[in-house]
Amino acid sequence: LFYVLIDALWLKPLRIRRRLESVAAGSKPDVTDDRTPGDGDDKLPTVARLLSSQGFADKLLMMLQRAGLKLRPSEFIGYIAGVSIVLVLLVSVIYPSFWAILTAMALGVFVPVVYIRVLQARRLAAFDRQLPDALTMISSAIRSGYSFLRAMQMVAEEMPVPISEEFQRALNEVNVGLPLDAALNRMVVRVQSYDLELVVTAVLVQQQIGGNLAEVLENISSTIRDRVRVEGELAALTAEGRLSGLILVIMPFVMAAIIWSLNPDYLRILIIEPWGKWLIIGGLTLQGIGALIIKRMLILDY
Repeated sequence: LFYVLIDALWLKPLRIRRRLESVAAGSKPDVTDDRTPGDGDDKLPTVARLLSSQGFADKLLMMLQRAGLKLRPSEFIGYIAGVSIVLVLLVSVIYPSFWAILTAMALGVFVPVVYIRVLQARRLAAFDRQLPDALTMISSAIRSGYSFLRAMQMVAEEMPVPISEEFQRALNEVNVGLPLDAALNRMVVRVQSYDLELVVTAVLVQQQIGGNLAEVLENISSTIRDRVRVEGELAALTAEGRLSGLILVIMPFVMAAIIWSLNPDYLRILIIEPWGKWLIIGGLTLQGIGALIIKRMLILDY
């Protein structure tokens, strides 16, 4: 609340006055460039300038774009701060303890970051699933006489998100003067997809040495479909192991909750006695190591 009041009463008029003075002097006004798709001014300009000065704005913007969130880096930091404050206030009322408050602050930062990672993984998986169909559409369009850019436009118009958003963004960059190879490479950096990198490499090589691009894209699409099929078979074969690992990880916590509800004195000694706390730490450590070993056993190279 203090920041909002200071920004509304003092910082915003100051920024407007400086921009007007800059325009009156004949120079270009200084505008913080950390925008994502969307209209309106940045709600946290001071935070945006601080992130830009420290070099964090571009990294956060790339992370948000990969997650498909139309947020500015400053707004994301604002959400993290808001979640942390709410958790700290709740913990302060329910269980006022230094370690509890510290844990709440850590969760306020950790949970949004984990949420972003989950969205990135989902968006990448959806993109990889849509890519074979997009390649088939591009190949058919090229065989019909369309140019590669026009085929990309068809994907942007007819395919669902997220692949339509990425192709449309690449087309927008080409329309404002960026070379096609640079726009495609920027799309590879944004999406971080191995399949897309393979496609872009094939397109760039074809532009340099020539060849039948439609046939190349059809072969790549067939290869991707075969790899997706193999991944599905591996997921089915390792489903029992993954379920067993999940049960082994969750079971100790479920059993502890049941015993605590039936006979709290049986477990209270682990909390009261110093050596009991070390036993809890040791058990959680071994539990984490076991989970990592099970996860590593289920990773198959192919």
